[in-house]
Amino acid sequence: MPLRRKKNRETCEPNVGPFSDIAFLLIIFFILTSTLSALMGNKLDIPAARENPSKSKVEQPTITLSPEMLAWGKQQEDVTLPELRAKLMDLDLPKKPQGKRVVILDCAPQTSYQKYFEVVMAIEEAGGVLGMITEPGEKASED
Repeated sequence: MPLRRKKNRETCEPNVGPFSDIAFLLIIFFILTSTLSALMGNKLDIPAARENPSKSKVEQPTITLSPEMLAWGKQQEDVTLPELRAKLMDLDLPKKPQGKRVVILDCAPQTSYQKYFEVVMAIEEAGGVLGMITEPGEKASED
């Protein structure tokens, strides 16, 4: 008996259209059921601002920076950047405890970033920790 061959047999392809629907449904399901990771950090309990009269008030070094001038201390003594670096080095900040290394920087809003950066780097090189003074509602300027 001779073998019969089927002529021009059509190949049958499965319909893959519903697979994309299922894939999108799975993506939506996993997005909706996943949880976002919590922010990492430490919770700090900051004490209320009360002054202790038994402690002597230690003055922190203050630098005032504006587009026109660079001033040192309460007396607003005009200094150049090299003089400021020398005054900061004279404070010998690395030998002080962590809380006593703070140098307050009062920066005017229109100060250029270059000038601000140079002062911050001078404080950092002297071993100080930067403390900024900002007014409520004040926005930093963008140059």
